[in-house]
Amino acid sequence: IDRAEKYFKNLLQSVPPDHPDIADIYNSIGCVYAKKGVLDEALKNYNEAYEIRKRKLQETDPKIAGSLHNIAVIYRAQSEIDRALDYFLQALTIHEKNYDGDHEDKGYTIESIGLVYKSKCKFDTALIWLSRALGKYKRLFPT
Repeated sequence: IDRAEKYFKNLLQSVPPDHPDIADIYNSIGCVYAKKGVLDEALKNYNEAYEIRKRKLQETDPKIAGSLHNIAVIYRAQSEIDRALDYFLQALTIHEKNYDGDHEDKGYTIESIGLVYKSKCKFDTALIWLSRALGKYKRLFPT
């Protein structure tokens, strides 16, 4: 993971600030920090990727939903449950605009929303969301 961190930081320094992949690089650095458990740095880099994507992409672009989801994951890990829920719901709104039926990203975000409700001890609501995610997964990945 340290090699990945060094690689992405070097890559960030080697491309111009308006390079089309700059948001993806920040997102990758965020992933590295998240994996290392350095959540504040992960959040900082995920937010940078999100801000760039908001400026450069359509508001319903799946990469924006990905940024929102990543930010929510960090907030959940930091026990900022209500903030996490807000970001997961924003991500889901974008996923629903992009994918009519079942899609893995939708399922994962729906599952994450269920887990947030579980953390809030709202078990009935959690069960609804988690059951919805399970249904999507069963349709997407039949055995």
